[in-house]
Amino acid sequence: MKEGYWVTLSGRAEFVQEHCNAMQNPDFARKIGLPDSVFEIIKEIPNDYQGPKRQQILRLVIDAGFIRLRGHGQWIAIEFTVSTEAALRACRKLLDQVCGPFTVLRFNNLQTSETAEMTYQEFEQRMKKQDHPQESGGSL
Repeated sequence: MKEGYWVTLSGRAEFVQEHCNAMQNPDFARKIGLPDSVFEIIKEIPNDYQGPKRQQILRLVIDAGFIRLRGHGQWIAIEFTVSTEAALRACRKLLDQVCGPFTVLRFNNLQTSETAEMTYQEFEQRMKKQDHPQESGGSL
């Protein structure tokens, strides 16, 4: 997978070609629920495509509660500042649609600098344990 997505905390995923350009598009930003206050800031920042302005745009959107997901072939980067568990739950439906069992997932909490790396198969096992903690001997 090499696609990109913005994911909401409710699990809604929207495909994007380029993350910043998508959120700077007023129709897309409105459709996915980007707060107007964040849109008003990022629309004025030129996307420099690998530089600090792009990073600023991404961080403002991620700090607003969005999850950035980008495929890199055999692995997928997932960036967020919400709790790791919230990000795992939010991405579950999309990951089920785009991953094979051995796709590597790299969850990066930009707020805490925590990283969790696992295969999709391990991810789904973890999520099933959360769904039914009594069957797995407790919580994670």
